[in-house]
Amino acid sequence: MPRWVSAGLLASALLVGACGSDEGAADAGDTVGDTAPTDTLGDTASTDTTADTGPVAPLCREDVDCGGSGLVCDCHGACVAAGTVACTEDRNCGVPRWCNTCTGFCEEQVALCTGCEEARACLDGGACLPYASGGSFCGLACVTDAGCPKGYGCQAIGGVAEKQCVARSGSCESLGLCSKDSECPIGQVCNEGSRTCAPGCTEDGQCQNGQVCVQARCVPPCANDDACTAPATCQGGKCKVPGACEKASDCPTPETYCSRESGTCVAGCQEDLNCQDAAKKCEGGVCVAKGCEHNFECAFGKVCEKSTGACVPYPSSEPHCATCDAQAETNPGCADPNLCATFQDADGNAKGDFCLVPCKDDPVDRCPQGWGCQKVTDENGGERFFCARPCYIAPVGTP
Repeated sequence: MPRWVSAGLLASALLVGACGSDEGAADAGDTVGDTAPTDTLGDTASTDTTADTGPVAPLCREDVDCGGSGLVCDCHGACVAAGTVACTEDRNCGVPRWCNTCTGFCEEQVALCTGCEEARACLDGGACLPYASGGSFCGLACVTDAGCPKGYGCQAIGGVAEKQCVARSGSCESLGLCSKDSECPIGQVCNEGSRTCAPGCTEDGQCQNGQVCVQARCVPPCANDDACTAPATCQGGKCKVPGACEKASDCPTPETYCSRESGTCVAGCQEDLNCQDAAKKCEGGVCVAKGCEHNFECAFGKVCEKSTGACVPYPSSEPHCATCDAQAETNPGCADPNLCATFQDADGNAKGDFCLVPCKDDPVDRCPQGWGCQKVTDENGGERFFCARPCYIAPVGTP
């Protein structure tokens, strides 16, 4: 058995990171949001979107494959519930119904911001619009904002003949409607006309005519205490209550936030920042344990259990840094695919023989926390990748 020598395994572990690839977006038309869609806007049926991931075997090829029980095989090869009236075109269905040629049955048209696959499914001249936030939803034909419900704006969409009512928030699932500033996130105000939250001022310099920024709104400055409502006093042109707050940083105590209603710091949270703990997140107004997503968020020698978000010791079946004998023909405690390697320090001094475990096939979590994925070369020039750390050095803080 060849003796492997890991002369490069020194006192510092490698930091493993993940890189993303840059992919160009097709300019197929305008979208409701910030990114370009993959489907062309218009009145035609959506095309199959399996091209990016490779061909996908259909679940069915004809109705009999669905086993009956009111199911039919649609044009995507999926078994779906059959309608009550068969059709081949819209005139086979009475208004407000349309012919879903993918299933071959009539269906009811759907309203603004309801999920869709093609424009014929939408009521009142609505187009089926892809949203940058995800999914495609029905618009509503309009001329001006006055023709749209609250939370929607009338917008020209490339590839669509008529302007469409679209969600101002950029998401049909969250219209962001409000009736007062306190219903908006910190730093935003409620627009009276649209009843939607929008960014307000963050500093006095953003205000005009000598106004000052208070609670994200530009207001006239106070001249003295008489211009304020007790117990507030005029401080630097702004009415302030002792101990009051305007922003998250005004509440230094962990797990408190600045209430827009009372203007004071109260217990709880509105965002993760209020928890002031990287291991916690804000959920339902309470700071709770965040849990891990990757191994580097865990303590030394642990891995992230994705299903629970808990940091747990690496499996006992993985003998990371177990002692072994690199000269022996076999090492029962460090058998293939593991490797018994001889460690050296920077000066070439032998530091002992330890077991290395192959790196996982994962772009981020290749090794437990404290180990780095490193190439190890044998005396014959062979190369393999193993989880490595200076096994002869005990980590600081360990028994």
